[in-house]
Amino acid sequence: MARIVTHPGLRTGRNPTPEAIADIKLPAIQQGVGGWGIDEDFIVSHSSWTTADNTGSAMSGEALTIQNGKGGYGRIDSGTSTDQHDSVYSQIVGGAFAPTLGAKIYFGALLKVATLDGVNFAGLSTPAAVVFHASGESLVSASHIGFEVNAGNVKFLSSGDTAIDTNINAVADQFIKLEFVVSDTNSVIPYVNGVQYPAAKLSSPPTLAMTPTISHQIGAVGAENVYLTMDWVKCYQSEDIVRVGSA
Repeated sequence: MARIVTHPGLRTGRNPTPEAIADIKLPAIQQGVGGWGIDEDFIVSHSSWTTADNTGSAMSGEALTIQNGKGGYGRIDSGTSTDQHDSVYSQIVGGAFAPTLGAKIYFGALLKVATLDGVNFAGLSTPAAVVFHASGESLVSASHIGFEVNAGNVKFLSSGDTAIDTNINAVADQFIKLEFVVSDTNSVIPYVNGVQYPAAKLSSPPTLAMTPTISHQIGAVGAENVYLTMDWVKCYQSEDIVRVGSA
């Protein structure tokens, strides 16, 4: 007897994709058991996020601000620059997430970009580190796992591996939901707008602790003050760590 298989299609809800976030034991983590994580809804301003440019001198005015709106919004302003490849990144201070045997990591972000000029990154990256190369579009952070949105084209990539084209294009000023789940040290499943993509193998698993990172690289001279709006960013790692009585 033939089995009817249905495809869920694009899911436009605000919430994380159930199949993705179910891969971790979120209720236990929220009770302080078996893992840790962050759930950033951008409701109030605080010092958990740091924002900087990747060149240290050529950009000015870059900032992450909290915007009015039901549910909360965070907005990154790319600032002004005269260099096509300048970029700005915002990330949680400190690194607390790393692929580990027996552990799982969930990352998700719901965001939109005012214009699709330039390149954007959403995922995990080493803290306080350059994300994009100062002379081109390649990512150069020592460890990273996440999504690249290049002139609208959405790809999934990690340090040392070939990018996976999702064949989905982002739309200017429309929210897109980007999620992935890392299992152990070498397997990751990406999701875009709730659609699951085939698992990818990490040939060079990140060895450094990473942190949620959102970055925008301007696409052309004069393409400045581009706004990247985040509705939420979530990241959890399910893993038991021995602390009491350990060094």
